[in-house]
Amino acid sequence: MKKSKVAIQTKCLSDSQDDEITETKKGYLRTLRSISKVYDVSAVSLPANDYTEISARSHCDGEIAEIEAERLQAEEEARKLAEQKEILVARLKGLRKE
Repeated sequence: MKKSKVAIQTKCLSDSQDDEITETKKGYLRTLRSISKVYDVSAVSLPANDYTEISARSHCDGEIAEIEAERLQAEEEARKLAEQKEILVARLKGLRKE
């Protein structure tokens, strides 16, 4: 089987237990050793079937939840820092008056 890079999303049913999944700087890389079937899947604005729907995979849901949790934590830390700054500024103003 000739190696090539494919820039489209495909769904593959792999026959091999020797598939490799490695983590890279850009994400995960899956190396398939053999393929039994390939399904080419593309999102379209006007599907042929009215009952067709598309949604993100569950992996993405976990990623979105993790990013949201990080954002909320950063907002909470920023709020606490702003409160501490206000307290320090008030103390500094009090010391200048004395």
